Amino acid sequence: MMPWFLSLPLSALIIVISAFFVIIEFALLAARSSRLEEEAESSGSARAALRAQNQLTMMLAAAQLGITGATFALGAVAKPAVQQLLGPVLEAIGLPAAASYAVSFGIALFIVTFLHLVVGEMAPKSWAIAHPETAAKLVSPVGNTIVTVLRPLLSWINHMANRLVSLAGEEPVDRAVARGYDADMLATLVQHSAAQGVLDETSGDQLRTLISLHQTSVGDIIAPRTVRPTAVAPDATVSDVQEAARRSGHFRILLEPPPLDGPSTADRPGTADGPSTADGHREVRMVHVRDTLLADPATPAADLAIQTLQLRESTTIMEAVEQMRTQRRLLAVVVPDDGPARIRGVVTSEDLLERIWPSVEQRLAAERKAG
Repeated sequence: MMPWFLSLPLSALIIVISAFFVIIEFALLAARSSRLEEEAESSGSARAALRAQNQLTMMLAAAQLGITGATFALGAVAKPAVQQLLGPVLEAIGLPAAASYAVSFGIALFIVTFLHLVVGEMAPKSWAIAHPETAAKLVSPVGNTIVTVLRPLLSWINHMANRLVSLAGEEPVDRAVARGYDADMLATLVQHSAAQGVLDETSGDQLRTLISLHQTSVGDIIAPRTVRPTAVAPDATVSDVQEAARRSGHFRILLEPPPLDGPSTADRPGTADGPSTADGHREVRMVHVRDTLLADPATPAADLAIQTLQLRESTTIMEAVEQMRTQRRLLAVVVPDDGPARIRGVVTSEDLLERIWPSVEQRLAAERKAG
């Protein structure tokens, strides 16, 4: 048995090794390639991190192998050392040899497991997630070397894992191939290309606008607004709808809405309970003023109302355009993601066009100002 004064430092080293492999696993998954590419020209560690991400399956295999090996090594080295220290103490206080062995084994198991879990895994994992690029640059140079040395073994392990995935009916995917480019990375590439003169200013602006369409939600569009759409009570008549349109200047009047966010500008706040949609949102209907022109003023507005399209706040602009195009709607009601019966506001096809083509927004703003 190894003396305790050698076993304990060796145990600490094994815990550090385990932490190193844990950092590899989480840092390479969390690090953004776009940020590493910005530093790659002047930083060798950033280039190493990018190489590690390009062989991510091998790096993850190395990390798993290292963590597993460290776990077994720590159990083999640390537990006997702790037992060796605790055994004489327990026997000195009167415990029989068999009892002292069992108690010291239990205490040793607890201490080693705690240190390995907290110091060797949880703490480095949290740090790697909080600082992914820094962590990736720190561990990648050594990690790449380990992969180079152990590549035959890691390739075999990865091959066997892929076989198991195939047997389960799924197609194995190389993470390095599946990564693609996220919106942030594309935005960085566009900015870099524009700065180098590869893209002219107009093309760069168009590409940045296109990328933002997949990041901007309808909730972002309505967030700056302080006035809710015009609404009338559920028992309103055609005359009420026409009066609301004259006061507000709106042609589409909501009927029977639940309470809306923002300061009230409705003629009569709609608070009556109405039917709900399948996803739990309150059904909101709408009357267009043109449909009331030939109707009797006393006709209930509900007879002319149609159900509105409802979009969740997190719906992106591109998704909203597709839904409104498919359902042939020029207006949609925006509702919260969590499903309560409150309505955030409305978006129109004009709102979406202004975001897709900023020049349209500028022209429409000028027309509104002139009018």
